[in-house]
Amino acid sequence: MSTNDEEISENVRRQLDEIEAALILAQSKEYFKDTVRKIGALKALEQFQSEAARSAMVNPRIEEIRKELGLGLNIEGSPTVALIIANIPGIEGEYQGVSGRFEANVVSDLKLGAVSLTHAEGRALAKLANEMKIRNIIGGEATLYVDKPLCNYCQKVVYSITKQYGVKLTIVSP
Repeated sequence: MSTNDEEISENVRRQLDEIEAALILAQSKEYFKDTVRKIGALKALEQFQSEAARSAMVNPRIEEIRKELGLGLNIEGSPTVALIIANIPGIEGEYQGVSGRFEANVVSDLKLGAVSLTHAEGRALAKLANEMKIRNIIGGEATLYVDKPLCNYCQKVVYSITKQYGVKLTIVSP
């Protein structure tokens, strides 16, 4: 192996070590190890970088949220982040949701189903619905940005905001 190859290998290993150190869920750590073992260090690094790039491609603010909350790179098995930007008169700001234990439970009258409030999308939608209920607002438009593809369950329930609050919802995900 040439010196240049050794430098590249060292650089790849360093980058992989940084990614691994930032992972916080057992399932993402397992995914990381399995991927490196199955396809090798260089290809795994390329795959992780590609997966991580999804956040910024969907909405750069999602990548910022991941960094602010210390969620590590957006690789498979890592927490999902959802962001709603509402275009509703009387409603300002953004509504975030993070899957799993990384955020306090949200209570809402939005009919999403019990499981939905553990998902990033459900949490963000519940926060928007709560704000709309408090302000007695119906209608408008909102965009839901999610840094991973929606699961089958979320694909079915995210439009509850449309049925209950009249919000035209656009979804942007990889």
